[in-house]
Amino acid sequence: MSRGNIVAWITHALILLILLVAFTCAGHARLASITAGGNNAFALNDDGAVWGWGRNYYGQIGNGAFSEKCGPSSALIDNVTMITTNGGASYALKSDGTVWAWGYGESGWLGYGGFEDQCVPVQVKNLTNVKDIATGSQNCYALKNDGTVWAWGDNRDGQCGDGTPMGDGTIGVSQYGRAAPVRYKGLEGVESFITGCDQGVVAVKNDGTMWALETNKRVDKITYGVVTNPSTYGFIKICGINLTQAQAHYVALKNDGTVWTWGAYVGRRGSLDKSGLDKEVEESPTRVEGLDHVVDVACTYLTNYALKDDGTVWGWGRNDMGELGSNYRTVEPYPVLVFKGPNPTSTPTPTPTPTPTNTPTPTIAQQSATPPSTPTPAPGFELATTLLAGLAITTLITTLRKKGR
Repeated sequence: MSRGNIVAWITHALILLILLVAFTCAGHARLASITAGGNNAFALNDDGAVWGWGRNYYGQIGNGAFSEKCGPSSALIDNVTMITTNGGASYALKSDGTVWAWGYGESGWLGYGGFEDQCVPVQVKNLTNVKDIATGSQNCYALKNDGTVWAWGDNRDGQCGDGTPMGDGTIGVSQYGRAAPVRYKGLEGVESFITGCDQGVVAVKNDGTMWALETNKRVDKITYGVVTNPSTYGFIKICGINLTQAQAHYVALKNDGTVWTWGAYVGRRGSLDKSGLDKEVEESPTRVEGLDHVVDVACTYLTNYALKDDGTVWGWGRNDMGELGSNYRTVEPYPVLVFKGPNPTSTPTPTPTPTPTNTPTPTIAQQSATPPSTPTPAPGFELATTLLAGLAITTLITTLRKKGR
């Protein structure tokens, strides 16, 4: 083989190797976390893409439409590191420290300076260097790198913490809402937020004290129903929701990858109420049947979610708003497959689109809680491998022919 042929062969091989690595890395994008609120849920890809499903009347899925969307579709935003929702509005923290919002705009929920609903993400006004976000029932909080907290949205009860609660709800929304972030006064040195607890959104300061943001009060102790010390159970994450003043529901992830629930509507078959869910109250944590290898959990009103280490999302509970990602509206007392995971080649772009995509087939909701164990090859992997093998064979044949002359 001549020197020129060797150089050409090496060049072609390197090109195909680069293509192979690119295809393989693109195929490895998978779901990294999940969140839920109201009648909506979102899954965040480890490449920064966002997928949502459930109610979309106010555009809270962020897919460019105001119509209901049962199956998961891509939100029109990228480079996201964290997402949260209260059901009416949704919020995303991007890798550049900016915050984006979409959905219900009344009372300034979206923080962009206006009060109109938005079906595509809009940037929260004058807010940068953010490292954490959390949703209140009708507003949102942002934690900046300097330890200060900023808030926007409904402020009738002083939830935004700027010291000026406005009115009793009888005046116009533009007068009591905060349509752009305001600084939460008297709160500095904050390290993180805690959400899903009985006190709503809690700010944890560097001195160890905790403050309930929506009530502007110090929190001396956080309890999750009867579980006063989650660490004794090995729980690494707990999500909860108050159903009534007397009832609450919690879902927790254990460090061994199992999921546990307690409170009302734990998802057992037995005595069911009119919603089709178990109405008995379970005071002690009960393991959810058929779920293991779980890496994240989330819950909303009577609906629970679990993300497994294979990138699939499973859900159980209420489904009348498409919370379980299917065209079926039936209650599921045990986990069913909600989302197989996104197609890595379908990267969303921050441009409105009237037609939501990536809708799973209706049969997904009927599958059992044990997904196929055989991994699917990354898109393009077989193609790159075939091209590389073809090039090697062609080069070998050419070389043999030249030697035979």
